Amino acid sequence: FTECPDLATALQRFDPKNYDVIFSDWNLPDGTGMDFLRRVRSSKASDHIPFLLVTTEDGVGFMLDAVRSGADQYIVKPW
Repeated sequence: FTECPDLATALQRFDPKNYDVIFSDWNLPDGTGMDFLRRVRSSKASDHIPFLLVTTEDGVGFMLDAVRSGADQYIVKPW
């Protein structure tokens, strides 16, 4: 389990060999979970890892963007 306070830290610490699943908030202090999702999906080494976006963004456009970018699940909080 690794918790990162922002996108820069997540990108710095991310090594696909160490993760079986990724949970990311949409809204991060220095970017978005979509930025992280796109980075994860852009690599053959990590494109298979299940990616779940957890967010307060409940608009259909947000959900469609996430699915089109490769999110496996889109969870609207609070649940």
